[in-house]
Amino acid sequence: MLFSVYTDNGMFDKVIGVFDYREKSGFKIHQREFRGSKKLFEEMEKRGVRPNCVTYSALIDGYSKKGNLDEAKLLFEEMEKKGLRPNIITYSALIDGYSKKGNIKEAKRLYEEMVKRGL
Repeated sequence: MLFSVYTDNGMFDKVIGVFDYREKSGFKIHQREFRGSKKLFEEMEKRGVRPNCVTYSALIDGYSKKGNLDEAKLLFEEMEKKGLRPNIITYSALIDGYSKKGNIKEAKRLYEEMVKRGL
């Protein structure tokens, strides 16, 4: 609901604040909220609002939970190309997704990369 109010009024900084708050508080984004998240993300970029690590991590986590690891990985790569450094939450989302899909090799590679980066 908050997402709709903020996005309808072009208050994308508030949307990012909600993502930040929910992550820090341990709240998860529900599936129905996730469906609109990608649209919101794209709309933010169109309006010149730069998504941050929390925004990317929330989307990556959602795609990983849905089993869409191709999209999650693309967002991860896009994030890095834009100069944003993935955090432990970003890596954990991907590691969890790959583990659940049975791709232990990729999960291990990501874990090792995360450790190498000091996370």
